[in-house]
Parts: sequence; C-alpha cells; structure tokens
Amino acid sequence: MAEKYRLLTNISQIQMGSPVAITLHCHALVLEVPMGFGDKPSAPGRVRGFMTDGALPVFTHWLKCGPLEYEAVAASNPNILMSTDGALKPMFTGHNLVFKDGTGLWLVADDQDVDLQVTDYGDVRQVWDELPHKVLQHWKAPNFPVRCYLPRTQVADYLRRYAA
Repeated sequence: MAEKYRLLTNISQIQMGSPVAITLHCHALVLEVPMGFGDKPSAPGRVRGFMTDGALPVFTHWLKCGPLEYEAVAASNPNILMSTDGALKPMFTGHNLVFKDGTGLWLVADDQDVDLQVTDYGDVRQVWDELPHKVLQHWKAPNFPVRCYLPRTQVADYLRRYAA
C-alpha cells in the first residue's frame, strides 16, 4: 500500500469553519491519500496543517474515504483594505479550498503576488525534506521558527548547505 501526498505552500494562515471561523497559524498544508491495490483510495484521506517544519504540526482533519477531490478558488476579504501605490486592494487574499465532503478552508496567502504553490510527492520523506524550503520561499519575517527562533538568513544558509 502506498500513499500520495500534495504539499500546498504560500500560506500565512488558515481559517476553518463558517460562519464562525477558527484561524490557525499554518504555513503549509499536506493532503494525504492512502492508496490500496489498483491505485484506489483505501482509507480516509487527511488534511494536515503545519507551521514551518514537519515537526511543528498544527491540526489534522480526516476526510471521507474516496478520491481527495477539492476545488481551489482565488478569494479575498474585502472588509479590510490597504493602500498600495495609491490603489486600494484587499489586505487578505488567498484561496478557498472546498473538499467534496463539504470541508472548507480559507488559505490566506503569505505572498499576495504569487499563486498557491502545489507540489505532489509519492514519499512522505520528500514532503518533510521539502516543507521548510517551500515555506521559506515566501517567508517575510526576520526570524524563522524551528525548534527555536533563528535569523531567517541563518536558516536559509543552513538549508542550502545541508540539503540532500
């Protein structure tokens, strides 16, 4: 039995629930589908949210058994606007992710000028190796949280030198 993994990045936070929303401090979303014989899903898939590293999980949500089908639609929150170069634009943009079972997530973009980044993997070890690299591509804060706070440049140098 194998699994398929999809890593979504360029996320600053995730909101779950409607009309009452819970905001979660997540920068990566991993979609997992356990695969059985004949390349068919064998168990419920799950959605897992992470901070900046696979060792920093935030939430796990189990989906119904079946193909991991979802729709990602670009969205913004028009309630809070900011001025950029004389033009008003929404402060929060991102994607609404709606799964076939009705689960909905609003993925707020870390970098509003870049689309949601989606990468597929066949091995979970690849996901854990790539997750901090993918998050760092859109990271704007001076410190990057791992097991302790380090300067962003130090983490980037470390990942560059020790990446396999």
